[in-house]
Formats: sequence, structure tokens, C-alpha cells
Amino acid sequence: MKNNVLKQIIKEFWIPLTAAIVWTIWNAVKTGGKINNITDAINIAVPSFFFVSWLTSQYFRVRKQESVSSTLQNIESRVESVLGDISRQTESMAVLSDRQLLQTFDECIDLLREEKEEISDMNRQVRSGLPLVASKFSLKKDNPFYNGYRYLNRLVSYALYTLELDVSEDLKQRYERVAYHSEELAGNITTLMNQAYLQNINWKTNKSKDIIKSVIIIITNVRDKIVPVTKYAAEPYKGGNLVSVLTKHIDKMTAEIS
Repeated sequence: MKNNVLKQIIKEFWIPLTAAIVWTIWNAVKTGGKINNITDAINIAVPSFFFVSWLTSQYFRVRKQESVSSTLQNIESRVESVLGDISRQTESMAVLSDRQLLQTFDECIDLLREEKEEISDMNRQVRSGLPLVASKFSLKKDNPFYNGYRYLNRLVSYALYTLELDVSEDLKQRYERVAYHSEELAGNITTLMNQAYLQNINWKTNKSKDIIKSVIIIITNVRDKIVPVTKYAAEPYKGGNLVSVLTKHIDKMTAEIS
């Protein structure tokens, strides 16, 4: 540390000291050696030393300011570059997040649609004479209503979560599909109940009732929270409106498990 200070002092003052000595010698030569004592030498050397010191200090100050200004410009340029990179990365992350959100949404919709068709096929098979297996209504995972509840719950839970985000046009289109497929599933479930009656099968086991109770809660959320943000809030649906159709399904299921 001391060596650095000494080097800096020598760097800044060797020029003024040299100039003062040269100027003093010059004055001595010029006057023919008429500098009679040390006082005369000091009177010549000191002012010249401080004058040159002031000049060199201005030079070092300006050079330092230029160096600092250049450094600050480099820092500013780097900061802007970093901020630009962060902004681009943020945009990329946002795009990726939106794509993942929509992809997950579509997967949930596809699973519900497939299960809806499974129950619809079951109803068609029963109408064609294939008997229902009564023992399955006492089970959970093999219960004819279970997968419908499972995929409906997954989809509607995800839809309700995305409602807390900014609702884009892409999301609105998916909410319409959620509302449509949920109503179709509810209709297929009530049809399956009727098919069980026609075959004199008691489907009202504790397991079935618990599943249907959960389905009622989910369909109610679809009616009250999802339908209002879709086109079905104003457009007709199946000769009425979607809210009233869902309400009929809810009332039907509620009456069956009472």
C-alpha cells in the first residue's frame, strides 16, 4: 500500500520538480549567475513548482475523469446488455409458460373428453343389450362413475386455477370446451343412472353416492364460475341456456342420492 502511494506521488510530482529545477537553472544562467543565496533560488523554484504542479494536477484530473467516464459508459453498456438479455429471457420464459399452460389445459380436456365417450359407449352398449356389472358400483376405481369424476375434477380444478390469471382469448376458448364437455359428461352420468334402473341394478352404493356428491360440487363450480366467462353466458344451448341445463343435471343427481 505504501509503495503504491509513493509511486503515485513520484508519478504526479516528478514533472513539477524537474520543471522547477530547470527553470531555476535557466534563470541563473540568464542572469549570469546572479542568484546570490538559497532564498533567491527558492523564490524562483517554488512558484514554478506549484504552477507546474497545478497544471499537471489538472491534466491528471481530466484524464481520470475521462477514464471514469469511459468506465461508466462501459458499465452502462454492459448493464443495458444484461437488462436486454434478461428482458428477452423473461419474454421467452413467459411464452414457454403460456405454451405449457395451454398444453396442460388441452391434455386435461382430452382426458375428460375420452372418458365422456367411454361412458357414452357404455350407455350405447347397455341399450344394445349388454348388461351392467352390478358389483362394480360397490368399488371405487372400477366404479363406472369414478374416472368421470377423476378427470372432471382435474380439468375443472385447473380451469379454476387459470381463472386467477389474465384471461386471454386462448383461455376463453378452452373454458367453453370445459363447460361443454362437463355438461356432456353430467348428461352421460344421469343417462347411466337411468340405464341401471332399467336393468334393475342398484347403483346407489356408498361409493357411488360419494362419487356423485363430488361430481355435483364440481358441476356447480362449472355452472357458477366457468360458464359466466364463456360465450354460453349469453348464447342459447340445447334449446335453453347452459346454466339451466347444468342445473337440471345437478338437481337430477342430487335427487338420486338423497
